Amino acid sequence: MADLNAILKNKMGLSVEQAKKSKILASLSGSYRQNMKSIHYSQLVPSTNQFYTEKELEDLADIIQILGGVAQNLLVRKKDAEQYEILAGHRRWRASQIVVQRGFPEYAYLPCLVIECNDDVAELLLILTNSSARSDLNGYEQMMQVVRLQELLPKINKDETLKGRVLRKEIALSTKRSESTIQNLMYTAKHLSKDGMQAFKEEKLTPAAALYLAKQSEEDQKDLVLKEFFTVSAMKGYLSSKKPVQRSSMSGKEQPFIQQQEIEQKVPTENFVSYIQEPEQPEKKVEKTLSVTQSSKTFSKEKISLCQRRSREKVL
Repeated sequence: MADLNAILKNKMGLSVEQAKKSKILASLSGSYRQNMKSIHYSQLVPSTNQFYTEKELEDLADIIQILGGVAQNLLVRKKDAEQYEILAGHRRWRASQIVVQRGFPEYAYLPCLVIECNDDVAELLLILTNSSARSDLNGYEQMMQVVRLQELLPKINKDETLKGRVLRKEIALSTKRSESTIQNLMYTAKHLSKDGMQAFKEEKLTPAAALYLAKQSEEDQKDLVLKEFFTVSAMKGYLSSKKPVQRSSMSGKEQPFIQQQEIEQKVPTENFVSYIQEPEQPEKKVEKTLSVTQSSKTFSKEKISLCQRRSREKVL
């Protein structure tokens, strides 16, 4: 008898300390029957939860031929009397079939480790082994891992507190990604439109572009995908071009277009009318002129009086 943790530690490359930090890995303490079997590829079927792409199969087939067989066991569980469901090793299974088709029937049997587990644990093993064993996962596959782990981890661990930031941290540890990356993938999964999701699945969008698209309105998302703007810079350029602008006659530069209604809300129209119909008139200086004249008359009288006094003094 052996522990499922042994599989995960071996498949994921986690140390004992790292495995202990994970609530979900600690919860997988049930045993399984260790049963190594050589199984014909025709008796193996892919997992119903398999959403990963299977690339470079021809290259993998070449490696299997060079090594003289599959170097790593497939992880499977018994489905019925004749068939086994693949939990880890879908690409090795398909690549082995290519080798057989090349004329090497001895590669038809694959080494498999058969375990017993429920559906939830089976899907969890599928996700965790692919997360660790493959470095070529695209953005859509990474997002789907997060989506499925959001549902699986609380269910398997039977812990109602496993949500929010605690859940993000657990997913980050299980997939060996940062918490910020997990949060972004969660947001993308929740807000990306159906058309955007299809483009993401077809690898037309990077994770960053998918996140930016998910932050736009449904109408803008549909428009951007329809016009095939699949990069962040292209999306920003198109969205900014949709804003109405007017050209200034003074500078020739494009300036933001201000609606007449916005102007009327800030300054009432009647104020503009009154400024135009009743322009300010220059001040009249009548009073100042009169004041100067009066001052001149006063000065003349004082001067005459002084002259008269001096004349009398000389006579005396």
